[in-house]
Amino acid sequence: QTLRNSLAFLLGVLLATTTHALFISVPTASLSDTYLQRQGAIIRVTSCGKSVAEAKQRGCVYDPALLYWTRPYCQAEDIADEFIRNPVHEVFFDKEKLHPLNLTYVRTGEFGEAYDRVEHHKGHCINSWKVLTQAATRFGPQTPELLLPGMAVEWGHTVHCSDDVVVPNEDSRWRSKPFVKFWPGINGCYLLRAPELPDLY
Repeated sequence: QTLRNSLAFLLGVLLATTTHALFISVPTASLSDTYLQRQGAIIRVTSCGKSVAEAKQRGCVYDPALLYWTRPYCQAEDIADEFIRNPVHEVFFDKEKLHPLNLTYVRTGEFGEAYDRVEHHKGHCINSWKVLTQAATRFGPQTPELLLPGMAVEWGHTVHCSDDVVVPNEDSRWRSKPFVKFWPGINGCYLLRAPELPDLY
């Protein structure tokens, strides 16, 4: 009986030690995997499709500040409203700039290719960076994650804006163009999480 009790005790200690070791070595990877899985799921679920008709059918809205269709719950409405009041909206149907688009129509996002003044396109670029800055100020203990318009975190778009539009480099074909061809983009949302800070104390 004593031997049986001793063996049971040793087995219990071994199981407890093994279980403890497993639980202290897994959490970081598990949390990371869960975040990446959720991030991928959100990209799929919030997709606005590949056309304006599909975007409208899925309940997406056009953000005139970003020139993109996105989900209403990840749109920065305050940035969009501020941009609409900015007097830089000079948009045309055609390259020759003979047929202007009125602001009401531009705000619908239901047009195809159009031409806007570079200043208007610069505003679009800056608005995407405003979205990121605004998100950074909203992170906190109660808000560790935020949904953003997907285009705001696209590296290719950031490079395009910085190298071609805001501060054009020598090779940019946009340097001497007062007007830029563009079309409404279509995207979904992106889940952004605040990084875990190291223990500094």
